[in-house]
Amino acid sequence: MPEAIIDQKTLYAVVCAAKSALEVGKMVDLTQDRGWPVQVVAAQATVSFIDIEALEKQVRRLVRSEHRKPDKPRSPRSDAIIITPVTFNAINKMLMGSPTNSF
Repeated sequence: MPEAIIDQKTLYAVVCAAKSALEVGKMVDLTQDRGWPVQVVAAQATVSFIDIEALEKQVRRLVRSEHRKPDKPRSPRSDAIIITPVTFNAINKMLMGSPTNSF
């Protein structure tokens, strides 16, 4: 991954609760290989079956799964977003404007 990530665009990877979420590290590798720093945002239901520590080490940032506490660093602004794996539940909640992070 390039050294000066502060001047680069950031991809947000929103990870939904589905079995293929276990492969999100591969998507992060492919994205970083193309020069994009990644911020992982995991749905609450996803946290129990992905390796948060490994992802944080891989992206060199905290994996977000809840609202940021005032003493924690802010995430960078997103320039692009990918939802992976996207579930019908997540799509329905987005279409309905549901303000939940439980997809």
